[in-house]
Amino acid sequence: MSDSSSLASVVRVEFRTWRKIANGNLLALFHRRFWGKSMEEEEGEWQKTQTQTQTQTQIEGQPDEDEDRYQGKGRTINEDEDEAMDEDEFDDDDDVIPGCYPFSVGIENITVWIRADYIRVYEALQDYYEKATKQSGRTPSAVVTGQPGISKHFWIYYAARRRLAEKKPFIWFYAARYYLFVQEGVYGLPTDWRHADFRYIVWTLVDSDQSQAGVPEVVVPHGTRLFAIYVTSPAINRWSRLHKTTRPIVVTMNPWSRGSIVRVASLLLPEIDVTVIHEIFEELGPTPRLCIEYASDPEKLQHYKMELNRAISNITTEKLEELIRKSSALAIDAVSHKICLINRCDQKNMRSGPLVSPITDSIKSRLSNQFRNLQQAERIRLFKLLERVPGTRATAGIFYEPQAQYLLQQGRRLDLIPMVKLENGRKKRSGTGKRAPRPPWHSSHVYIRNTSLEISRQQALGQQFSVDIRPSKTLEYTDDGLESLEPNVFYIPEKTNQSALDSFILVDDILYIFQMTIGPIHDINRGLIDSADRYHFPSKDKWRSVFIIPPNLILMVPQPWKLALRGLLLYSAVVPAEMAESR
Repeated sequence: MSDSSSLASVVRVEFRTWRKIANGNLLALFHRRFWGKSMEEEEGEWQKTQTQTQTQTQIEGQPDEDEDRYQGKGRTINEDEDEAMDEDEFDDDDDVIPGCYPFSVGIENITVWIRADYIRVYEALQDYYEKATKQSGRTPSAVVTGQPGISKHFWIYYAARRRLAEKKPFIWFYAARYYLFVQEGVYGLPTDWRHADFRYIVWTLVDSDQSQAGVPEVVVPHGTRLFAIYVTSPAINRWSRLHKTTRPIVVTMNPWSRGSIVRVASLLLPEIDVTVIHEIFEELGPTPRLCIEYASDPEKLQHYKMELNRAISNITTEKLEELIRKSSALAIDAVSHKICLINRCDQKNMRSGPLVSPITDSIKSRLSNQFRNLQQAERIRLFKLLERVPGTRATAGIFYEPQAQYLLQQGRRLDLIPMVKLENGRKKRSGTGKRAPRPPWHSSHVYIRNTSLEISRQQALGQQFSVDIRPSKTLEYTDDGLESLEPNVFYIPEKTNQSALDSFILVDDILYIFQMTIGPIHDINRGLIDSADRYHFPSKDKWRSVFIIPPNLILMVPQPWKLALRGLLLYSAVVPAEMAESR
């Protein structure tokens, strides 16, 4: 392949008449703005402005010596203290790597935050393209897909921006036309263009928003000279043709991290209430559509919640199995994307298959409530069915939770072991100016490879204690709370509850709050903590937050963003799903 990026190096110009688009065209302006423009320099300029803004904010907010040192937005924090971070400063899981920054596209007033996964996807496709074009056989192609609502289509703008920076020709299918970007500018493909016109295989970007019916057939006939990259929500029928004429790969883009959503929301909507974003993230899901767009539009948010409530209320085991099966086959629909979340099975392998899980722990618990009246044998069957398939294993927790609740209602002794974590404070990360993530809690039942954690785990084993859960009865509670809290009564949320709340019991004046999980990571549910007064809970020093887990699981619990949750005493207890007899 030639190193040149001129029109004549890309196409055989003698066969057709190639005309540049008008200089005032948005795509022409996009080309002129970014061709050969270093993204590293652009990122550096943005970082410089951020540093200046932060410095100015700190100066303006610096309190006098006589004032409270924690007053105002510009307060200082002693780095040698493990001060609790404000709830709007959460960055523990911010997925930021070199190359992440916002850039103004110059088209339709679009500003794109370059996600780390945008960079990973691009580099995975570049690697595939370089290897595949050296081999004989069908032309390579690619599908970029992922959870609906994660702004996959913005990747197109990033890919185009990067191709321009690298002076690499490409075709962009935009507004029902094909445009070729080369050194001289942007050319519309002639109406009589042929694949034989191209001297080598050219990157071709197609967004499903521009071609909802699927990959245009003209792009991928047999013998195509275009490396078609189709960006779409999971709808495998849209790209089925690729398998007939090309060698496609499917790259799954992961959902957003909490830190990244908060970061982008703060950039785009400075006045937004960050607490609302956290709550939507935990309750509904990790997508910008929910956490940013709907957070700033209460009517849309309320409508979405009504649709979700209807979907959960009408769910059956047959419907759930179908939703999970379709999601794992990348055939997601309007209901499943509210309930299921799609990730990569292997986070480091961009081409690994999809991993389906409940979209949030909150929705998982609400689904579990719908199935707690199933026969025990059916719960166990569904649990085992989903657990043994790697791509759907995370959804098995929907049936583990009601099964574990059932076993506790029957009465059993629980062996509680304190969870452990590292105590490394909140030092700033080298060179980033950000505080390092708070170390998560770990369950203590299984050997931990980290030496310091294993020492703490061994100490925790010596603090193990047992509690007899022998409920006198089981009562359902509602979102409205309780008139009184009775001892030795096992409380479970009413099936119609629209909030994901935990089961709990008061034994010997100690309140045990249970969360059931089979996943390796689980957040603390804030539901009951926020509503403690309505349930007449004792003081927090008498609370014990207990994670019920299956055997051989190492559970990690991230330290919560909500300050009120950080002082809870965390324990874990093992309950096998199959153990039906009380003990």
